[in-house]
Amino acid sequence: MSLLTVVGETGSGKSSLVLEIAKRLNGEIINADSTTFRRGLDIGTAKPSPEEREQIRHHLIDIIEPTTVFTVYDYKRLVLETINKIEKRHKLPILVGGSGLYINSVIYDYNFVEHFNRQSLYQKLNGMSLKELQDMIITKGYDISKVDPLNSRRLVSFILNKGQITTRSKLLPGVVVIGLAIPRIQLQQRVIERVDTMLQNGLEDEVKQLKSKLGLAFNQINVIGYKEWDQYLIGKETKSEVRSKIINHTLQLAKKQRTWFKQNNDIIWVNYNTQVDSIVELITTAFSN
Repeated sequence: MSLLTVVGETGSGKSSLVLEIAKRLNGEIINADSTTFRRGLDIGTAKPSPEEREQIRHHLIDIIEPTTVFTVYDYKRLVLETINKIEKRHKLPILVGGSGLYINSVIYDYNFVEHFNRQSLYQKLNGMSLKELQDMIITKGYDISKVDPLNSRRLVSFILNKGQITTRSKLLPGVVVIGLAIPRIQLQQRVIERVDTMLQNGLEDEVKQLKSKLGLAFNQINVIGYKEWDQYLIGKETKSEVRSKIINHTLQLAKKQRTWFKQNNDIIWVNYNTQVDSIVELITTAFSN
């Protein structure tokens, strides 16, 4: 197997870089951003445009409904199936995103124990409080340090997988991982510009349409760009306050991603403004070693 993986913080420019890499290396792109799996969450998740998807084939975008339970176990299974199909077309699979656990499940071949009655358990867990979920994980003896303890959705997925995650000590053979490094001041400016573009492109209308369609289920969408609108929609906050919350939450996420990826010594880091041809040469060399 040959698999190129490109990681980095949200807003660092991964999508545009990978598009150019895929053109040069005859590749197809596999999404590793957990927010863009969900249909209808388009503007707020900065999904690749229809034009970009026409240029290079993208996989695992818009594959589930907004509130569908979708675990890392489910993701890994779909990615492996997708890689197999891409390789049969004699193309290079390129995994790209900022969801570190999803990415590691593939490139380090995590093993999961699937729960016997996943849907029934999910319904039970989804009705529990954050504290109850945390207590359940501790009571069961699972390692809570492997998951964000303040993210209910991830705690639910962790319990669904019985907290049993084992990793290989090394990357799978044939995997090359490129990390896109960007100074914080440049990242902050990019995030601000991206959020402003989302608002100009109709993010508010998209949120209202989703809320109208989903009703109370809309509150289950714990995704940056969408969860910040609740007080605005009932007249208790201004759009400016929503904008600030989206920017701050995005930067907080970027910090978590930066911390996660910096711990991985297998990543080959390149500067965000490095020429694409130089990065392609680096990738080619890495695959040949």
